[in-house]
Amino acid sequence: MQIYNGASYVIKPKTMVMDKVDQLVQVENHVDFIALKRQGVDIGSYLLYQGIYDYFGILNGPSYAELVKDI
Repeated sequence: MQIYNGASYVIKPKTMVMDKVDQLVQVENHVDFIALKRQGVDIGSYLLYQGIYDYFGILNGPSYAELVKDI
């Protein structure tokens, strides 16, 4: 059984063709820590203690659906 025959492997990118109007971009909702705290769920202080509170500030930033479709 011959394992190596000298031919190199070619990795092909996984792409597909679709129209721009068919693309849907899922835009997430903001995490409202103040409303959660009013409801008795204070996860803001837990996330602050874990050091990942600022990460949600990045996630709560603007979403540009058309820019994502054009890339």
